Amino acid sequence: MQSGDTRESRRAGEGTFLVFRNGECVPLDGPLRVERLREYYYLLGQRRWERCDSQEAARQRLLERADRLDPDRVAGEALELLADEALDPIFGPS
Repeated sequence: MQSGDTRESRRAGEGTFLVFRNGECVPLDGPLRVERLREYYYLLGQRRWERCDSQEAARQRLLERADRLDPDRVAGEALELLADEALDPIFGPS
């Protein structure tokens, strides 16, 4: 049995934005991060969201997810982004 701070979050999802009923949209791109939205803490980033009951639970999930990241995959994504920017005329040499 898990303690209250480390239990699984009750809600999670994937997408480009976390959208609340009132229309508020929170971007899910970028690195993993913990943010307080409304009365909950959320783990956001990498096009995923996870609602946690406490800041400690959100930080624990952040550490767990960071431990599972494959460094080769992360490096490949970074190189792909740099290559895309180098080929894009907006970012290329002037």
